[in-house]
Amino acid sequence: MLMKLFLSLLILSFSTCFILVKLLKKAKKENNNLKHTIERDKLVEKRKENFIANLTHDLKTPTFAQINSLNMLLNGSFGYLNNQQKEILGLAQGSCKYVSDLISTILDTYKCNQGNLYLNKVPFDFVNIIMELKKEVLPLAKENNQNLIFEITDNEIIIFADKLQIKRVVTNMINNAITYGDKNSDIIINLITKDNQLRFSVTNKTDPIEEIETNSMFKIFQQTEKSKLNDSSTGLGLYLSKQIIDMHNGEIFAKNGENRTCIFGFNLPTNYSDKLDTNLNSDKMQSSVE
Repeated sequence: MLMKLFLSLLILSFSTCFILVKLLKKAKKENNNLKHTIERDKLVEKRKENFIANLTHDLKTPTFAQINSLNMLLNGSFGYLNNQQKEILGLAQGSCKYVSDLISTILDTYKCNQGNLYLNKVPFDFVNIIMELKKEVLPLAKENNQNLIFEITDNEIIIFADKLQIKRVVTNMINNAITYGDKNSDIIINLITKDNQLRFSVTNKTDPIEEIETNSMFKIFQQTEKSKLNDSSTGLGLYLSKQIIDMHNGEIFAKNGENRTCIFGFNLPTNYSDKLDTNLNSDKMQSSVE
């Protein structure tokens, strides 16, 4: 009886060991396959990023040359232009500028992902940026019969940041508000300071953003349902904006307001008196890709 029990246990043990060895081999094989798949995917992704970076870099030079040529023509460097000629050249200039901005966004996104985008921090007046952009965005808002309302509490707000990159974030948010906002509506651009914090926000009338989109819209290549309808949307603008604000120790946000409004904006520290070390002028932007 004991011998039978012993043999049964021995057979069971051998069977269990055999099954475990087989499962381990299968798991190891699957793990190796997964590892190869991950490495292959990383290689493919790397090649895609390099292709995009090289392509945009090659497009950059001729695009800038076109913009400079159009500027010279519009400035009268080659003779008098009538109003119709100026209008046509102005449209071409706007198209070239759009391509230029898109190229810069793609290149900076690539640099950000590689950890090679640097901030050039200097003290500057944030209010001046808003005033500069006001002239640029008014024609676009006028096309949609939208009324831009600027609510600015201070005449001057000095911050220590990368002026070019911060301007890019502000431009992206205002342009998005105009593009995706209701026609014949108000767009409120608000700028306040409190407790050494600058708070910039843009409020427009539009369909509410779903909670799931609010959580994902700042990820790379992510688009809201509304932006998917826009052929010019790349899904890079908000992603890059978040990276820029994060590296300035700020906070970016998007939320629904009352009466079918959406609010996009960010907070930035304004206390820069102890940060004027020249070494900060080349702070490295680290990527935080999820």
